[in-house]
Amino acid sequence: GWAAYGTFSSLEIFTNPERAALTPTRFDPLQHPAASLKGERNAGRVHKLRLGMMIHGVDLNSHPGGVISATHGEAELEDTVAALRQTLRMLRQEGEV
Repeated sequence: GWAAYGTFSSLEIFTNPERAALTPTRFDPLQHPAASLKGERNAGRVHKLRLGMMIHGVDLNSHPGGVISATHGEAELEDTVAALRQTLRMLRQEGEV
């Protein structure tokens, strides 16, 4: 029940603190409170997400999300997707997802 969204060079990860039913491909961030979008309602889970990503070589911002620039190519995208996949597996094992 998580989703990723963003505009331009911004990547945001919605960790769904209220565990609302959602379809990630149709996610509309405007339908959720700002506090839940910024990870304020589940700071512990967001912190674990960020730590897991760092373990796998990707540093996210604390909201959680990040910035994508022209220096990020296909290899960096693949590395980020792999890091997220591995991090989500770790979080599932802990019961966070």
